[in-house]
Amino acid sequence: ITKSTYSNNNNNNNSSIPIVSFQQCQNEITQLFASISNKKVMVVGHALENDFEALEITHPISLVRDTAFFVPYMRQVRTKLYSRKLSVLSSEES
Repeated sequence: ITKSTYSNNNNNNNSSIPIVSFQQCQNEITQLFASISNKKVMVVGHALENDFEALEITHPISLVRDTAFFVPYMRQVRTKLYSRKLSVLSSEES
């Protein structure tokens, strides 16, 4: 799993975020994606294929919305479209 502002890679772990094994994390995410109150779960995020690959899980493509490939969120340079950084997307006002 990639490093983020929530990860802590040193020995002085004073974080209130619980540390779980890869298997437990994978199982909990899989259960969450499977069904919430018997409803389909839509997953929205940025560059989700990286997260899915790291967790070794899949989710139906029809239930995935990836901001890295959502055209209204992309920037255009000449004739090419490029995804924008999540930090840029999240700092914009709606």
